[in-house]
Amino acid sequence: MNRQKELNKESFGLFLIFLFAFFTAFQFFGKSNDYIGYYYIFVRPEKGNVRDKTEPFFMLLRLFNDVLFNSALFPVYLVSALIALNLKWKAVKKLATSHAVIVFFVETLCFFWIHEYTQIRAACAIGIFLFSLTDLINKNYRKYIVKAVVALLFHYSSFTMFVFYYFVRFCKTKKSVMLFPVCGFLFAVLVSQVLGSQLREMIYAIERLSGLNKSGTVSDFMSPFNAKYLMILVGFLLCAFFVREDDVRNFTLCKAVSFGLCIYYWLNPAGLPVISVRLAEFYTSAFVLCFFNCARFIPIKEKAVAYMLPACCSALYALASIRTAIHL
Repeated sequence: MNRQKELNKESFGLFLIFLFAFFTAFQFFGKSNDYIGYYYIFVRPEKGNVRDKTEPFFMLLRLFNDVLFNSALFPVYLVSALIALNLKWKAVKKLATSHAVIVFFVETLCFFWIHEYTQIRAACAIGIFLFSLTDLINKNYRKYIVKAVVALLFHYSSFTMFVFYYFVRFCKTKKSVMLFPVCGFLFAVLVSQVLGSQLREMIYAIERLSGLNKSGTVSDFMSPFNAKYLMILVGFLLCAFFVREDDVRNFTLCKAVSFGLCIYYWLNPAGLPVISVRLAEFYTSAFVLCFFNCARFIPIKEKAVAYMLPACCSALYALASIRTAIHL
């Protein structure tokens, strides 16, 4: 009986992987905001033009794609989504306390639009990161470092995995894990509300001169009161408050979400959404796993109510992601 359940679970997981991978490959819901960027990376240019640079793995994929599929974008999206979703499925099976299929389905609905559908290179690296969390939990630090190096071949934002390694090793108490993002939020509010717009304009002027801020304008997205990140912050604090420090698996998941929130809030005054948001979402991608695993610790008699929190948060996050990821 258990064997049959495992087979059914695996079959449904694979069905979801292929279903969402084909949605990505066909850009079923409309062209993503990054589609044109990938066109200039992977589609063979006209005579005299030069392709945009990309990470080592995708340079190799581009080489094979040129030969086998005449530089079409369909195989690139398909292969990337299959890799990313398969890694996430393997991670969920190891990290979810129960109902792995449901957790994977919610995780996919939540992050699919911004990751596999849009940021295909980052999606693969994030899949490797989630898969590597088991190594941190089991203290297999060498394996984690190896996977971090592999993730760098998919997306250069993976360099933060080395920083996260030290965050996990040295933040051993709930107080520190909860305090860092809260202080980051207060710091972001201080800069944006108290110190005023003049300081922010000066920061943007420096970024514009250095080439970091390519648009040269202040980003409306980068607000400490961004509803998506406030929702994650509140949910994270709720989970972290009830999780035990000796519950290594769930405490590590809390650390991942904490680290992502730290990146967003502490870099918030710089107002660089392309950099800070992408780095933050590398780690906040663990919040679905974290919320579902920790919901059982919330002291509510009717546990269905507790599990509604991560489900509702995930739905709202998915809606926010769809608005920013797809040209509808």
